[in-house]
This record gives sequence, C-alpha cells and structure tokens, in this order.
Amino acid sequence: MEHRPAYPPLIRPLLKYPPSARNAANIQLNPATPQVGRSAGMSLSVLAYSQPISVSSTCIATMSTFAMASVTAETQVPLYTYQKGANPEHTLYKLNDRQPIWKETEAKPLRPVAFPLQTSTDFLPMTVYFRHNGDFNADKLRMVASFDGDRVFRSDWFKLSGSGATFVDRWYFYFNTIGPLQFRGDFTWHIEGENGWLVATAESRTELEVYSIINWQRAGPVVAKLWSPHGVSANFMRAHVPKFMKSRQDWPLARYYNDIVQSVFDTPLKYDTYAGNAHFSTCYDDGSAGLLNVDLYTTVLESGVAHQALVNCYDLTGMIKVTLSLLPEFQAVHTYRLDPFGFIKSTTCDNLSFNHSIDTLTIVWNEG
Repeated sequence: MEHRPAYPPLIRPLLKYPPSARNAANIQLNPATPQVGRSAGMSLSVLAYSQPISVSSTCIATMSTFAMASVTAETQVPLYTYQKGANPEHTLYKLNDRQPIWKETEAKPLRPVAFPLQTSTDFLPMTVYFRHNGDFNADKLRMVASFDGDRVFRSDWFKLSGSGATFVDRWYFYFNTIGPLQFRGDFTWHIEGENGWLVATAESRTELEVYSIINWQRAGPVVAKLWSPHGVSANFMRAHVPKFMKSRQDWPLARYYNDIVQSVFDTPLKYDTYAGNAHFSTCYDDGSAGLLNVDLYTTVLESGVAHQALVNCYDLTGMIKVTLSLLPEFQAVHTYRLDPFGFIKSTTCDNLSFNHSIDTLTIVWNEG
C-alpha cells in the first residue's frame, strides 16, 4: 500500500503518485488557440488547448498550480463612491450590472460590491476566472477564498483536468451573515478536494472590496427613501461597517447594533460645546426634518484632519441613523427628542433628535 505522509488539515496535497515521482516533470504548454467547452448541467467552463501538452518526463507532477486572472460580480445593493475635487465626482454602481471587480493587471479593486445579509446556501452573483497548469485530474474539486486567514467564499463542486483556463460561477458565503460586514483587502484562493485536502493555492492574492449589508429587495421603503436615488455610500461603509473577523460570525444581532453605533462615537470628531453648531446636517428647530451631507462627512473622515471638525447632536443623530440603516429591522429604530438634555450645554439641547419619525432624515449629495 502506498505510504501517505500525515499532513495537517487543509495543507495536505492530493497524492496520486509516490513521493519520488513528485516534481519530476517539466511541463510546457504549446502555444495554441483555446477552445471553449461546457459540460451539460455544469456551471464550469474549461478553455482546452487544441495542441497536446509536451512532457519531458514519463512522470506527471502531482502538485498543480493556478493563477487568478479576474473576478467579476454584480452588486446586489446599489452603491456609489465619492471623490472630492474641483468637480466632485460620484461613481454609481447599479444593480444587475456584471463587471470586473479585480483584474490581474490592476493592483487595486476596480469597484466595490455589496451582497445582502443571507445564509450560506444563497447564491452570490460572482465569477472567478483562473489559469491552471499541471496534473489537475479530479471529479470533485471546489475553490475557497479566505480573508485574513478565515474562509469567506466557497464555490460549487466541479471537475477539472489538464491545463488551460477556467471560470467558476457558482459561489456562496461560507457562513450565515446576520449583520453588516466588510471584506476589504487581500483574498487568498485555494482549490481543494473532498475532505478538505489542499490541491493548490493561487500564485498571488487579489485585493477586493466586498460588503455584506441589508437585503436591498426587502429593506423596505424607509431605507430605499433614505439612500435614494443614488444608492449606499461605499465611503461611508468603509468607515462604519465592521471588518470581518471569524469571531463575528457568532455575534448576535444586538452586538452588530452596538458595534456600528459605537463606530460613530469612535471617530476623531469633536463635539461643539461652545456654540453647538452642526457641521454636516441641518434641521428645523422642532426636529421635524433633517438633512445629512454624507459626502461632506466622509470627506472629512478621509482627510486626516477629522479631529479638527466640530459636530453637534443633529450630526450625531444623522450619522447613527445612517449606520443603522445598513442593518435589518431598521424600521424598528426610533430616536427621541430630549428636552432639556442638560449635560452638553446648560440650555436646551436636542440629543439624537430629528423628531420621532425616521422618515424625516434625508441624505444629500455634496455638490462642492
């Protein structure tokens, strides 16, 4: 019987040949025009080279390699980014628009995407393209994407053989997401076999900007009105959506509420204890209406001098309400006018006001 060395979980090669045969081959691909072929019922397509692979040894290398080519996805929550300048620039990312979010020729993410809070069985509209070399010959493989060392995405099982170019377009979260999370940074990609055996690791990482937030289709008229017509600010989410960590998979929803509200008070902004003036918002004296300039707010946060900006209760109210809109059950959130408050100024101060109704807050774009 063939001896199989004891490898730790998830770093075991898929052994098919004795150790003496590994790495004994020098595999070269002949230039050829790729041809597309798709098996019936499969969500995987392989670009097979029309000329054979020439091998300078009678042995085939068992450890294969693959390289990431691109990742495409469509955002399931409308997004926009804002760039301040002489002419302020808003870039919109609409629903049902499958576009590259990363390419091997680009160092940074091409665009952000947001998926709704969902279970690990809900399909993600994402496609991963890669090139593979070596002895890929298995009937049941899948890809796994890890972020900060923890698994985030997994693909359906697929077949793979030989060398060529391939894409996989059936993806899922590795766990249930019940609260907003951001996955912004480097991803590591693996191909594994059954029982979690590692077959290959991508030659390089990819930098993506992915969020898991509200289900836009079921968010309700309040959230849609709040962010309409432009979509959710990716700049805002970078500041306030919790970064994914494995421990946050087990958080109760209340912990997400606490964390995302605390992120507002953790900013370096200072409260205006002298005049109590608003910096990012406007509101009528009776709290019946409110406007929050999210673009101005995120610009100050990203400027590096946010500690010089002064805010008041209306600013805090608007920022907290906007962060809470990224969570489920936003319709159940209410804020109340405290009159007088008495701790910030001796005179009457509205703390977390804008009246009872959450319908009174409106997000406005920065036009200058």
